[in-house]
Amino acid sequence: MSWDWRPEGILRGGCSVDADHYVPERAAPAVRVPAPVVQSAQLPRWGQLSYASFDPGHGARGGWQAKEQSGELLEQELAVLQSRIVTQFDPVTPASDFPGLAEIAAMPRRFTYIRSELGQAHYWHSVMAGMDTTGRPGNVFSHVLVDREPSAKKPAFRPIQWWDSPDLLRPFGMDQVMAAQLPVFSGGAFVPGLDAQSVQDFLFTPGAWRAGLLAVLLDAVAAAMAGGPGVVLVVDSVESGAQWTAAVSFLSSPHYAHQLNFSLFERAGSLQTVFARGVHLVCVPRADAPLLATEAELMILDESETPNMGDVGGQPHTTAAGSRIKATYWGTLAQDAVASRETAQEAMAELDFISARLGDTGDDPEWPLALTAIRKPHIFSDAAAEAIVVLKQSAPESLRQDPELLGETLHAINASGSVHAEDAWKELFNGKSSPLVRETLVQTYLERALTDVQWLERPGSVELPEDYRADANTPTLQVLAHEAVLRLRTRLAERSSREAVLTAPSVLDFVASCELVDLKADAHSELADATEEILERVVGAVIDFDDEAQALVEANGPLRCAVVREKLLECVARTGRFEQSPAGQRMPSVFREWLFPSVPRHAVAQELDRQTKTLDPMTVEVALWRCENGMGGQDGARVAAAIGLFGSYAGTQIPGQLAHAIFHNSPQWAGHELWAVESRRPFELRGDLFYSALLEEQWTPALSELSVLVRRRGLQDITPLEAELADLRRAAEELGIDQNSLAHSWTEGAPAAVQDMARMFLNTLDRALATWGRPLVSPSVTALMVVAAVIALGSQEPYGPWSDALKQQLSSVRAVGDPGIARALVRCVESQILTREDAEHLGRVALINQPKFPDRAGVSEAFMAGITVPMGSTAVPVLEVPLRTVLGADPQYDMDAGAKITLEFLQDRLYKEPFDSERQREKALNEREKLFRTWWRQICLSSGLFPAEPERPAILESFKSIKSALWKDR
Repeated sequence: MSWDWRPEGILRGGCSVDADHYVPERAAPAVRVPAPVVQSAQLPRWGQLSYASFDPGHGARGGWQAKEQSGELLEQELAVLQSRIVTQFDPVTPASDFPGLAEIAAMPRRFTYIRSELGQAHYWHSVMAGMDTTGRPGNVFSHVLVDREPSAKKPAFRPIQWWDSPDLLRPFGMDQVMAAQLPVFSGGAFVPGLDAQSVQDFLFTPGAWRAGLLAVLLDAVAAAMAGGPGVVLVVDSVESGAQWTAAVSFLSSPHYAHQLNFSLFERAGSLQTVFARGVHLVCVPRADAPLLATEAELMILDESETPNMGDVGGQPHTTAAGSRIKATYWGTLAQDAVASRETAQEAMAELDFISARLGDTGDDPEWPLALTAIRKPHIFSDAAAEAIVVLKQSAPESLRQDPELLGETLHAINASGSVHAEDAWKELFNGKSSPLVRETLVQTYLERALTDVQWLERPGSVELPEDYRADANTPTLQVLAHEAVLRLRTRLAERSSREAVLTAPSVLDFVASCELVDLKADAHSELADATEEILERVVGAVIDFDDEAQALVEANGPLRCAVVREKLLECVARTGRFEQSPAGQRMPSVFREWLFPSVPRHAVAQELDRQTKTLDPMTVEVALWRCENGMGGQDGARVAAAIGLFGSYAGTQIPGQLAHAIFHNSPQWAGHELWAVESRRPFELRGDLFYSALLEEQWTPALSELSVLVRRRGLQDITPLEAELADLRRAAEELGIDQNSLAHSWTEGAPAAVQDMARMFLNTLDRALATWGRPLVSPSVTALMVVAAVIALGSQEPYGPWSDALKQQLSSVRAVGDPGIARALVRCVESQILTREDAEHLGRVALINQPKFPDRAGVSEAFMAGITVPMGSTAVPVLEVPLRTVLGADPQYDMDAGAKITLEFLQDRLYKEPFDSERQREKALNEREKLFRTWWRQICLSSGLFPAEPERPAILESFKSIKSALWKDR
């Protein structure tokens, strides 16, 4: 009978029985794996389980079952471990029916290690155990372990060291199976079966050269653990496979070795399942080698072959099976390490020493060996450059906690670089590097830069890496930066070169931006004095020569440090050119573009807050520059610029370009801006700048103060328009148009004076409209204009001529919601500003402005036709308000006399118009008389002269008699 030993596949976090490869009755009982739970901190590190087919006796059930447990296995752990237990073997050579001790010892054993996703380490060790208690052959005994703390630094071991350990149970026969007991150990203190010496014995077996294959195997494992294809190693024995696995493990740290999932004996038929479940390295017997031809996607090596060696960054390794494997520095360094037994022994010991100090050595297997190479240069003399490359590319974070190893690493990296800053700068972008190494490369670059004069004096800003961190600076760098500033001062004092002068600001900007020195006087007086002296020499050399100033800006580029920019501006402000030149010409224009963009936006506003008559000249320059760049309306820039210009060009003409930038190349000036300038520089601003604020802005205390200032302009011999507009706006806001009554100046003054005032306001509006060129939008000014127009239109002294602009403005007014207009006109009637005759006249104008009035072509007052205002509960034409007031105020009003006057007015207008015949003239009069009668009755009704009822016969008779008398007179 043959043994059916088939390896199981790999499931999450451990080995599992592959149901497709096992007979159900011979497989371990199927167990559903529950969801993982949080492990108790009180559990021991190790848990164990033995498993086989046996009959415990005493009436208990026999068959496949767990024999013994230790370490307080949790239900979830037990389920995972049992579900991956082997219950059948498929040896290459079937065992005899009655094997001897030598044959039993030579039987294949299956040893699998898996690091689970939950952080535990699982081991399965399975041996053929002969017949079970029923006499059936094919029993398999499994010793399974779980390590709950595989990342612990002590004891430092590699999983492969469990292989061949005397602590692993391997009974044969029913008696030994029944007698087998789990070993007792704590804290990982088991007896190892493999160690570095046994690996060295294997590597240096006389007559065998294994360094080449080992290098390729290391590179293949590195690729597999990085997510590449799995590695298959064809071996002559399980022992040989264990030694190769151990060689890989001992040339890496224990931390990395614990990440390597391996199985020492698998058959070709199950490889796809095994690798799909997480194994990286599998050993298969030589008998299966012919079956591997179909596994082209795997990396296949044979321990008996001599592969074609590749080069890092060049051709890959090529194995006899045709697998192409990328060469890495791990394999390169390993070849030097195993050059002899002595070098291997020393290198492995040093690697263990480094690993013990750091614990977590990161995910790069070649890094610990590279540091070993640096610490043992006599062994790795041919691979020193490769070791430096590895150290630059990666470093574990744990290295930060070991100052000695960190110092050695950084020293090696620094010593390998060039003394020139340019080379150190290029190194920052030469391949990948870990965050820790990147910090080192940055620090190295800074050291080189601070001492490399040629690098500092190159045109443009001195480069600073984007990921630079000031908190990583060292005292050495701070000393070097201090010396660089003082050295620069000496060079400029000796007038060493023009390049030193032109690039000096960028040097100061570099050391200050790195936060290696503080150039402010309150921080370090010596450095502050040196900085001031340097910048004064620089500014003094270029301030009067625009071409040299241009060269200075180009040689430095943008400055990063605010302190350097501020000190440069301070030096510029102390020059003769700045102190003696007018605003806008105090410095080369290129300086303004270079330094002003970084001036805080609030600087100008803060200067204006001081409320002084004169402003800081540098602030004025900044404000001018902002105006020229379209930012005049921000943060008071144009205000400061205007104040500064008026002070600088007092009595002279401001250059047109500057005036345009401030007063034209920006939105309309706001009232608070105008007030800020007018209060400091009265009578300097152009009058038209005030129009928008006075006629459109919402009335505020600030605008009220501005109007007071602007009205003072009217003290001059010729009253300017802006002063009149200020009076107009104050009247509109303060005369109470929207209040219950007009102000006393309108109601108690002489009617002629008020009428003159109304005409003055209309004239002012007329001038404003003609000068300003756009219609009004201020509701208060519009209301005042309507009242003034009604007063002027009803006055005994007719206003005129009405300009097209004023008529268009009035024509644009439609329904006005301000009831103050009607109230104001009522007060005008009550105070005799508008007499009864004026009110009747306005009523007649309102009549002929009716949209239905026949033949309105000759009505010159039509621009008032569309204006309606609230009066009581209804909206009425504004021209009717005075007449309605008269009618409502006098119950004894003679309606017949009023109607007669109106009909006479219509008749007079009728005879002034041309008609083809008297018949047509009479027809037109009838139509107008009919419209008048309807209009007149409606006004009388709304005024309360008689109740709303059908038209009285007396009214009709009155109209008839009036009409008859008129025609008789004709």
